[in-house]
Amino acid sequence: MLKTEQVFPIAADLPLVEHRGIASGNFDSNEDTSGSSDEGVDLFVARETGVRIYRNLGLNGGTTFQYTDVVGTLGIVSTDLDGSWCGAWADFDADGREDLLVGRATLPPGGQPADPPDPATLDAATLTLLMQQVDGTFVEEASTRGLTASAAVISLGVEDFNGDFAQDIVVGDFRSSGASRIYLNDGVGNFTEQSSSLPASVSGIATVDMNADGNIDLVFSRQSSAPALSAQIYPGNGDGTFGVAIDLNAGISQSGLMVFDHDANQTPDVLLLPADSGNSPRFYANLSTPSNSVYADRTALVQLTEVGKTGGVGLADFDGDGRKDVFFGRAISAGKFFYRSEKVIPAPDLPHFAVALEGGGGGNPESGSGAVVTVLQDGSPLQSQTMGATTGSGSQTSLPLGFVVEDDQATYDIRTRWPGGHIQTQSAQLNQLNTVQDSTDPTVSASSMTASYTPEVGGTMTFRFEWDTQYKSLHNRDRVYLSSSGNCMPNPLSFGPNHPDVTMQCSSNPDGSETHVMLIADRDCTPNCVYSWHCQSGTLYVTSNTSANPKTIKTKICVQ
Repeated sequence: MLKTEQVFPIAADLPLVEHRGIASGNFDSNEDTSGSSDEGVDLFVARETGVRIYRNLGLNGGTTFQYTDVVGTLGIVSTDLDGSWCGAWADFDADGREDLLVGRATLPPGGQPADPPDPATLDAATLTLLMQQVDGTFVEEASTRGLTASAAVISLGVEDFNGDFAQDIVVGDFRSSGASRIYLNDGVGNFTEQSSSLPASVSGIATVDMNADGNIDLVFSRQSSAPALSAQIYPGNGDGTFGVAIDLNAGISQSGLMVFDHDANQTPDVLLLPADSGNSPRFYANLSTPSNSVYADRTALVQLTEVGKTGGVGLADFDGDGRKDVFFGRAISAGKFFYRSEKVIPAPDLPHFAVALEGGGGGNPESGSGAVVTVLQDGSPLQSQTMGATTGSGSQTSLPLGFVVEDDQATYDIRTRWPGGHIQTQSAQLNQLNTVQDSTDPTVSASSMTASYTPEVGGTMTFRFEWDTQYKSLHNRDRVYLSSSGNCMPNPLSFGPNHPDVTMQCSSNPDGSETHVMLIADRDCTPNCVYSWHCQSGTLYVTSNTSANPKTIKTKICVQ
């Protein structure tokens, strides 16, 4: 049951703008040559013009969060973002840097946006795909990567639909004459449209396993004038295709949705938002099993009776009791916005915990977007959530992930499958935030180590060292350790990307590994010297080196 409560303020030093959808992530590049990393949650704010990208500067005196708009410093062409309604941060090309997908729709000449938007007043536009470069700037590459179709996009989702660890895309089309689309990712950020029969008039999307069969399903809210369209659930087949739609005959035009487990039965329920002023929200309890999909209208039971046009919804456990509370985005005149979730099973407080991810290993983004988190109860899978990027004008994903369980005497573990494929498991601590740090080991391959040198005029030379890592790593963690004796090199030396004589050349391989090349220029060249060397690569949390398996290189001739 949801109970109306007074709203309380949350301070944030964030300028107020006429925004639409908001997407949270951490786009700050892991390639910072200073070796530092920013772990704050950054924001993309969709607008008709003047789109904002706010970098999180942390707490100001421990009281409010500080943000600064950096969109003008990221190399982005402003017109590529005009008409935006939603966005999603995700690492589409598996380079460890978060990219930005933006859904757009255009207004007719002289048109004014409505809240919620009106399908009759929006025209199609192309997607914008901003790929982050090694220097932290962005380049628009939607058409060159296969995202060529036009649609009126006010909601989209990013998820791995076919189990290949790549981030695929679902795009909702708000037009009644349009069609939503699935794009499958080849693993390095190139997309192919998957044949599908997905609905039109889509106002919101959720990508989640609705029936605990291990496959990602699609949930669509739909907005239209009379007659009202049904919300629809498309069961996933696990290969990027989807089954026959299941209709939720809500009887209202829906401006958006939120999917969450309200009744603590380990299957996510569906909350639909009204697009017009004469209706209240609709709530469907999910009673499904892997072999049988059942959704029951429980709107009266949860007491969501207040009517009013609703433009968005947010979820959070505001009072720490383990249950998701609801905040509705409504006109001030509605008077009721915040609903505290009361008991849904006989327990004083439900056992619960939250999970925050700290990525950065194996090419995984620092925010952990794309990672799948599964709760194990006494060793058996109980429920899964994706640190995803489903976003729209009517709903947003929330960070961190929250889980509600029933048996506080059971043993719970958190199993995380990172986008790069690495799986790690750790014990869960009830009724608190559990932080999972990416333990992906880049694993330097000693057998791949090669070295050469090029003599230069004047008695100097340039060393070339090459090695492979099993997973992608942070290039500012690369090191070469070099030693010799006598006049060759009296003292051991270490070289990294910050050394003035070092140039790095790194490239990704189709199998997910990475090749590292370090060039060290302006070294004194002495004939017939033998150098011993080993290398190191690392992520934010794990370092791998070959000190136990050093190699040698001998200088034979030098040019005077």
